[in-house]
Amino acid sequence: MTATPLNIADELRRHADWLAKRRAAWPADFRLQNLSGVSLRNASLRYARFAGANLGGCDLSGADLRDCDIFGATLHGASLTNANLAHSDLRGVQLFEADLTGANLEGADFREGTLLGPDGSRGLSFVIPEALESRQMTRPRANFCNANLSGANLLVANLSGAVMTESQLNGANLQRANLAGADLSNSDLSGADLSGSNLTGARLAHARLDGADLTGADLSNVDLNEVDLTAACLTNVRSMALPNPDEPAVEMVVRPQRQA
Repeated sequence: MTATPLNIADELRRHADWLAKRRAAWPADFRLQNLSGVSLRNASLRYARFAGANLGGCDLSGADLRDCDIFGATLHGASLTNANLAHSDLRGVQLFEADLTGANLEGADFREGTLLGPDGSRGLSFVIPEALESRQMTRPRANFCNANLSGANLLVANLSGAVMTESQLNGANLQRANLAGADLSNSDLSGADLSGSNLTGARLAHARLDGADLTGADLSNVDLNEVDLTAACLTNVRSMALPNPDEPAVEMVVRPQRQA
């Protein structure tokens, strides 16, 4: 069933009443709804339910989406500039070409996840746009391909296994983020704060890391042959394999110099 503009307005009004703890009100429930192209700019939607919803092309800039259930939703091409998605469930979301400039994603969960239909089939027909199907993306993985996350706050975010190829992460806060197995190929991480992050098994081929802070990051099992780390801060980087095509990989730990 597709939500109409009228019941969207009703849901927003009841949600506002619920946040204000008024009687006969409940949190907004947009699960499995087709909301593509709808404007929810600056909306107060904390704790709202969007699991499996089609939010493609939506204007969610400045929206309060903290602690929301957005499991398996489609947000391809959506505007989430300066939106607050802290601690939301974003497992399996599709953010292909979405704009998350300045968004707050602190503690958000971007692990793998997929919805099951009534017959046990995986996913919903409108959840994965044709653009993703043509790229043969794996459905359950959170997809940030070509997304703009410049300056976004991803502190302690769980991005394990996420597809982040060709994404803009310059200046992003990725402190202590879990990026294990994430695909960051061709992404721009210049000036990003990756201190204490888990990059175990991540793909970083041709990623830009100039000015990035990798202090205390774990780069175990990362192929660095196509990564330029010369302008990155590598203090206390753990288990970094030196890129040398002519010699076997050497495992080492980069430590600060002792004080005299």
